[in-house]
Amino acid sequence: MVTLGIAPKFVKIFLFISWILLSTSLAVIFPLNPREGLGGGVTKTVLDNGLTVLIKEIATAPVVSLQVWYRVGSRHEPKGENGIAHQLEHLMFKGTQSRPIQFGQLFYALGSSSNAFTSYDMTAYHHTVRADQLEALLVLEADRLQNLLMTATALEREKRVVISELQGYENSPEYRLSRALMAALYPHHPYGLPVGGTATDVEQFTLPAVKTFYRQYYRPDNAVLVIAGDVRPLKALELVQKTFGQIPRPTAPLTSPSLPPPVAGQSQRIRLTEPGSAPLLQLLVPIPGMTHPDQAALDVLDMLLSGGRSSYLYQELVETGQASSAYSYGAALQVGGLV
Repeated sequence: MVTLGIAPKFVKIFLFISWILLSTSLAVIFPLNPREGLGGGVTKTVLDNGLTVLIKEIATAPVVSLQVWYRVGSRHEPKGENGIAHQLEHLMFKGTQSRPIQFGQLFYALGSSSNAFTSYDMTAYHHTVRADQLEALLVLEADRLQNLLMTATALEREKRVVISELQGYENSPEYRLSRALMAALYPHHPYGLPVGGTATDVEQFTLPAVKTFYRQYYRPDNAVLVIAGDVRPLKALELVQKTFGQIPRPTAPLTSPSLPPPVAGQSQRIRLTEPGSAPLLQLLVPIPGMTHPDQAALDVLDMLLSGGRSSYLYQELVETGQASSAYSYGAALQVGGLV
């Protein structure tokens, strides 16, 4: 059974708190006032092709971290193609026209710790490797930005993998509660849909649709390259120019779906009554947007709430026996979100 109350006013971010408690799954949303920021200490360059490059020297260990962020996530998906951004993330590891081999094997050969994730607004690919392997990583990332090899066989195989992931998520009561909360909060916006998609939509993905999505959003002027570690910024920038800088700027303008801002109502309560012995309570609290100067303070608040055994939630709920676990986390989205 699902019980819905009133929806909260639109805000940019939310504070999400969850603990295992009570006898049913319950989600509560509290409104808060919004207010705007950024960090420093990095070298920022925008290449001629539009790629934004951020470099920070941290010479404490002979390693470097490389991240490539694309400004595309589930929020940008066409209707009926929920999950296609995540599907493309899987295909990005399947090789390129000049390197038709699993990219995971290539990253492993470099000794890199590599992975990727898709969110509502962004898709990111990240690595940590020995500092002298930076150029090799840049070569591989620049290659799959413009030359991804997509085949019908690879797509069908990865669709099965994604559907298996979705079926695994369904085993989590916490996932089902969070999905119900977001669907109720954003009933007419892509934020209300699961980032991983639905099995129904994933089944219907076609190779032309995935290729169109790739060409539309995977382009240098829609990406941010981040390098941090044991690097000299000028030398690192030379390597970026040598690899990513050779990619031409697309002639077609960058377009994104025109969406109204996500609108929600006042506070609401969602109750799911399902079989199981581990009841959950989730609290969703609106806070300011991701560019707000208070974001750093909110990160500190998150640590105070659930950062270890001395945190407030652990002391008040776990130590007293009222809950078996308690945590909070932040999800700073561009036009709505949760912490």
